[in-house]
Amino acid sequence: MKNGPAFRSRMSGVLVVGLTLAAGLTAWSPAWGVDPAIIEGAKKEGKLVWYSSAPREAMVQFLAAFKKKYPFMDVSQLVRAVGSDLRNKIFAELEAGALQADVLHATDYPLFSELKAKGELMRYVSPEAAAYPAGARDPDGIWVLMRTIVLSIIYNTDSVKGADAPQHWKDLLKPRWRGKIATYDHITQLPQLMMYTLKGVLDRDYWVKLAAQRARPMRGGAVMMKDVISGELDVATHVLSLFYYEFGIQRGAPLKAVFPPEGVPVVAAPVGILAKAKRPHAAKLFMDYALSREGQTEFNTKILGAWSSRPDVEPPQKMPRLQSLNVVYPDSWDRFAKELPKLTEEFAKIFGMAR
Repeated sequence: MKNGPAFRSRMSGVLVVGLTLAAGLTAWSPAWGVDPAIIEGAKKEGKLVWYSSAPREAMVQFLAAFKKKYPFMDVSQLVRAVGSDLRNKIFAELEAGALQADVLHATDYPLFSELKAKGELMRYVSPEAAAYPAGARDPDGIWVLMRTIVLSIIYNTDSVKGADAPQHWKDLLKPRWRGKIATYDHITQLPQLMMYTLKGVLDRDYWVKLAAQRARPMRGGAVMMKDVISGELDVATHVLSLFYYEFGIQRGAPLKAVFPPEGVPVVAAPVGILAKAKRPHAAKLFMDYALSREGQTEFNTKILGAWSSRPDVEPPQKMPRLQSLNVVYPDSWDRFAKELPKLTEEFAKIFGMAR
């Protein structure tokens, strides 16, 4: 993998980065299917500003690939931020009438839902969107998943052997796992995604019994992996699949990922264009590239070690094809966002945590 995976543990705060990218890396030629009017408009605008919660290194590498294809684009400004930092920055700029971002990508669907409801995201149906399954794109043409992450079980292969290895979500309710389980806390919104998406498989009783197992809620996946690798805990559940790729495959830690056949929920990581973008043609050109087979291979397979929802994109090294898993999308991403406060209250109550 070129330069290795760019993913690192999530960082807080806002990071504004200046990039120095050569203007003439290769001769440029239009990609198949790109509207010539978009290309001409992007040439006149000449610049793109991307806000994202993706790892900084991944953003730098992907913008370099985009500029290699379209050398007339200035991609010297990007903003990397996560959680409330990203949300606060976008809404502060909107309120001040000084929006800088053209394109947004984040693993924060409630942010997209709120922006969509306020009319702050542009409807743009990229010609590449048709390659994505229905659950991976907004029915109103507002966004498409730029990367696909699923929730999984990851266990320590040194301490968990043979028939003990969990294969299903409910396997972790067995006495053998008591006090040896890590899971995410409610701030991450990931347990709530499980509660909503798999409500027909895992009812409230499952969560009550998981709490009785003394499952340890944690804020970060890297911290979970540290405790599982050290043997302090045996298993992490409802954990982002990308941590297995980073720690198990890339770093060679004694880990194995399980994708239960009853369903693995998809974590939203959409990309969309801001309605007030100063450079709408550049934003559309970037969106077309990001969603293309070429762009998805670059961003997901080569850089991040993540899946693409496009079936014509190869999976990351040593990972199963996404299509071989029972991937489950919410019946409505917007409905999930509306129910999130209620689900958060329920999870916090079951696990005895303050909201």
